Amino acid sequence: MKDIERWLKKGLIDEKLAEILNTDLKEEAEKKQKFTTQIVLYTIGVILLGTGVITFVAGNDWILELLQSIPVLQILILFVCAAGNSNLNLDNQSLFPCSYDLDNIITVMAVDNKGLPYNSSGYGENGVDIAAPGVNVKTTLPDDEETLISGTSVASAYVSGTAALLLSQNPKLTPVDIKEILIENSHKINDLKSKCKSKGIIDVSASFQAGMKYKEDDK
Repeated sequence: MKDIERWLKKGLIDEKLAEILNTDLKEEAEKKQKFTTQIVLYTIGVILLGTGVITFVAGNDWILELLQSIPVLQILILFVCAAGNSNLNLDNQSLFPCSYDLDNIITVMAVDNKGLPYNSSGYGENGVDIAAPGVNVKTTLPDDEETLISGTSVASAYVSGTAALLLSQNPKLTPVDIKEILIENSHKINDLKSKCKSKGIIDVSASFQAGMKYKEDDK
């Protein structure tokens, strides 16, 4: 594929990785629509240019599985995954891609403006990492229209944005570092004690401050 050939010529990937991408994407192109294969190529292209955060929702598990098969991405990328909108306890039930047992995945549930869990959100003291706003969030539509939407996909966008902010001010942070910072610096809420690992909602300000100082004693 032309994109892969271009990355190889520029030295962004090696021949082994190029072979893996060509093989996997060819197989996926035969099984899936061409559009989804283009999404993967675009995603990898963005990664190679330096972005380290990707958001996934339920149903994108084949794409995540493909990306995770590329070793270099496992140490470069934080995958932010929605906990789904089926009110599942992810401690007892699996939902992919968020249920993959990987250190560079952070799973997000949705809460309202009072910090109460969204009634359809997936949850789990161990299966979900953190909560974020995901109920009646204002967004835009074509033709300058606005609407309110709810769901864990919306909540995941908050976490992705915060993670990208941390990475922008401290590029040395690894995906595991970012995940740890977000969880440890969440705003604790009683109603979330048994709903997610962080026991709270994402705190952008606290996470940003922690990210600036993270591991500075080791420098």
